[in-house]
Amino acid sequence: MQSNELITYSYSVFSSITILPNYVMNDEIMKTAIELVKEVDIKDVSYISLAMQLDLVLLSRDKSLIEGVRKRKFKKIMHFDEFLRNV
Repeated sequence: MQSNELITYSYSVFSSITILPNYVMNDEIMKTAIELVKEVDIKDVSYISLAMQLDLVLLSRDKSLIEGVRKRKFKKIMHFDEFLRNV
């Protein structure tokens, strides 16, 4: 990839990203999300809490995350490949 192509690609990717500060997250939902992921991967707490707060299904390719939170009764998560098969 040429330098200018990388720059163009980077702009297209990063222009679609929205950063949400922690204060917009509900404290109770955040606590629940921490409990769900603390033994799987705490770095995923933001994804789980945002999915919970917005009442959306989280799409992921992280098998350990999917299995870990499902064991803790969190059902609003789907493997991305499964999603693609159902579209």
